Amino acid sequence: MSSTHKLAAIMFTDIVGYTQFMGSDEEIALKILDDNRELHKDLLILYNGILLKELGDGMLCSFTSASSAVKCGIELIRKSQGYKNLKLRIGIHIGEVIFSNNDVFGDGVNIASRIEGIAIPDSVLVSEKVYDEIKNKSEIKVKSLGSTLLKNDTRSREIYAITNTGLKAPKSLKSITEIPDHRDEQMEFVTNQPKKRKSGGSESAALSKSKRGLTLLFITMAMVFGSFLFLDFYNTKSENWAKKELLPHLERLVDSINLSSGIFRHRANTFEALEMALQAESYLKDNYRLNQLLNEVSDFKTITSTPDAAGVYIKSYHDKNGQWKYIGQTPLDHVRFPKGMIMIKLEKDAYEAVHDVRNVLMMPDECNYRLVEMGTIPQGMVFCQGDSIKLEDDIFVLDDYFMDQFEVTNKVYKDFMDSGGYHNQEYWKHPFLLNGNTITWEEAIGRFKDKTNQPGPSTWVAGDFPKDEENHPVAGVSWYEAAAYASFRGKRLPSYFHFENAAMKNSASEILPYANFTNIGSRKVGSETGCMHRFGTYDLAGNAGEWMFNTNKDTDGKLISGGSWNNFDYLFADHSFNSQDPFDRGITNGFRCIKTMDTGKDSADVHFQKYFFEVKKNRNKYRHVSDVEFELILRNFEYDSSPLDIQIEYSKPTEKWIKQKVSYNAAYVNERIVAYLFLPKDIQPPFQCVVYHPGSGARQYPRSDENLREELIDFLMKTGRAVLFPILKGMYERNEYYGKNNRNTAPEKYLYKNEVLMRIKDMKRSIDFLESRDDIDSGKLAYFGISWGGENCGVMLAVEHRFKTGISVVGGMWPYPSGLPEVDVISYLPRVTVPVLMLNGKYDLIFPYELSQKPYFELLGTPQDKKKHILYNEGHQVPRAEMIKESLNWLDTYLGSVE
Repeated sequence: MSSTHKLAAIMFTDIVGYTQFMGSDEEIALKILDDNRELHKDLLILYNGILLKELGDGMLCSFTSASSAVKCGIELIRKSQGYKNLKLRIGIHIGEVIFSNNDVFGDGVNIASRIEGIAIPDSVLVSEKVYDEIKNKSEIKVKSLGSTLLKNDTRSREIYAITNTGLKAPKSLKSITEIPDHRDEQMEFVTNQPKKRKSGGSESAALSKSKRGLTLLFITMAMVFGSFLFLDFYNTKSENWAKKELLPHLERLVDSINLSSGIFRHRANTFEALEMALQAESYLKDNYRLNQLLNEVSDFKTITSTPDAAGVYIKSYHDKNGQWKYIGQTPLDHVRFPKGMIMIKLEKDAYEAVHDVRNVLMMPDECNYRLVEMGTIPQGMVFCQGDSIKLEDDIFVLDDYFMDQFEVTNKVYKDFMDSGGYHNQEYWKHPFLLNGNTITWEEAIGRFKDKTNQPGPSTWVAGDFPKDEENHPVAGVSWYEAAAYASFRGKRLPSYFHFENAAMKNSASEILPYANFTNIGSRKVGSETGCMHRFGTYDLAGNAGEWMFNTNKDTDGKLISGGSWNNFDYLFADHSFNSQDPFDRGITNGFRCIKTMDTGKDSADVHFQKYFFEVKKNRNKYRHVSDVEFELILRNFEYDSSPLDIQIEYSKPTEKWIKQKVSYNAAYVNERIVAYLFLPKDIQPPFQCVVYHPGSGARQYPRSDENLREELIDFLMKTGRAVLFPILKGMYERNEYYGKNNRNTAPEKYLYKNEVLMRIKDMKRSIDFLESRDDIDSGKLAYFGISWGGENCGVMLAVEHRFKTGISVVGGMWPYPSGLPEVDVISYLPRVTVPVLMLNGKYDLIFPYELSQKPYFELLGTPQDKKKHILYNEGHQVPRAEMIKESLNWLDTYLGSVE
């Protein structure tokens, strides 16, 4: 017999005086039951509760949190007061519930039932465990009643009463512990009836006693028979309720979650949807629509562990303060998990707890977790389980390792400083390469100075970190300093694969909202708002950039991972690594360490070089299309002229510009393009206009109105030009192909091709929109793209001849084969004739100089004197001041200066 364990907040409700009504007027009693079910049905849905079982006039319910259970209890008491003859009392406890053989029992059920048994009418009593969860909830009023020994319990428990308006609370436990339980209440109804004495002796008394016995037997049999009729009546009503009420509610909830794309657009709680579906399943067996909904909100997974018999708990990634849900012990075979991002915890005596974060949509069907013995994990680190990694036709095994839970902080880095780290050559194990030449340790150490020319990070002063930032990640360190600190601790810097194994960049759309890409500054490690990743690690995305061990062989640069607080967020989302001069000591350069568990032989570094550099070198072997072939490609972008049906959804003035959200018809059927138009103030129209194409972060976020990064382009509006930001196919809420846009492999490459064709049509249609406006000078239009937008610069300029010039920032040619000629930028670059400015970083690994930037620039059909490529000593970024200066100079040259 299989059983399932679950930790939950358990609520037991009971109708006061129900037995009395059942004995006097069955019709009224049944009406009370119906009213009670109706009341519970609505409020359980509202507070995400589940009806576990009906016990006569009692209701046993479970909730995902204590606060939800208490709030539901409060409303049940208040609303019951509006029903005739319906009066409730309620007990709530947090405990384990066991489902077995179509029944439910356990500590949670027993204690909640006994607490309800000592409640008075219109009261909600809770256990100490519940109180601990709700004591900081200002909206819930509570008072202690003291401690008591509940019926058949083994220890004294403190009981609390909820005292919100409308509820009654006992004065003390003494006033309520003498109240009989439910069975005594039934007897009380009998014994309290007026007694009529009959004359007669003992024979008469014996006859009377016999009659009473027969009567009691008859009533008992009638009640048993009636209960079967009642249960059949109730089950029919419950099935009707589930079909008419619960199922439609579930359908609406599922419709609000875009589960098929991998993006949870409204971040709805799929835990709620799954629990609601399972509740409906208890009433609707083999219902086809319900089975569809169950499969939409959940997926079957098998969880095993080494060793086994570990308890498994889960909760929503987006509910960090929520309660863990107990699923059962390993091995768990074919168990439903709610789709979306979840946190997983495994616990077993004598072993360290395992923490994980997984996206159920991308999670393997079978997961085995390895547990390590208690005391094995070094302080401040977490255990990271390795994996088999497939690279092209090669597979290698990444061994288990330990990783710092957080970035190395200023405080712990100070230990390295105070221990003579900058004076002990023993820690500096790697040769110092400067511009391809090896320099001495003394020469190198002389470069690692703080703001006051003392040894230390570039952000420090007088050998000490900034005030109040002891728990912020250390920043302003070179790769060599990071490697020396790791050696000082007996650790090493992670390789790309160690970082990726924990980072979960494939779920960036769910992770990035918690990451620090604020452009304001770092935040302290371990923050409650921090960004969680696999195995209990934090802030692998954003906050400080993190040095990795690997080398970019083309430039001798070192990898730096995850992006930082002042980077583009897609540095984590799409690539999670960059390349940088190992001597660079930028204000965001930080790190964390790992400790490998193998014999020291680590193939991860070798495989990185093979995968990321040898594969890319084959890029330029793909052929160029002929002029005839290109003319055929251009026909893909033709469309019938049709009304735009322009709608201005809002117009909001700011200090420097007016922001309009507009929409207009796409060139294909039944779709509209949303765009944001920024119009400068204090400038006379018609305006020059720059059309902006963002980086691939636009593919990661679900909503454009919540995630536009206006600060990247505000310099254009401030200097008097209009900016149009169209939400093209594949961006934000128009990204239904999310996760299916692989450029290389069929059939996804055809989906990607269709998306590209629609995106280009959207751009052309957006120019149609600009031409329709009197306040835009359609003869002075420019294209401005960053990263993904920079890559697409050549495509858009080749197809849309109404652009007079284009600017590509950190763009280039995608270093991997693009498959179809319609989506390959090589097909378009030679057809560009307008002036083009390219701004790039020398150490960029996303668009490497030799493999991507250089051929992109050389292939541009623009005359040599009208194209310009500026290279900075950066990775996948350029200094903002330089970007603004060069971009404005370029626009002034080819569009004319703004008066």
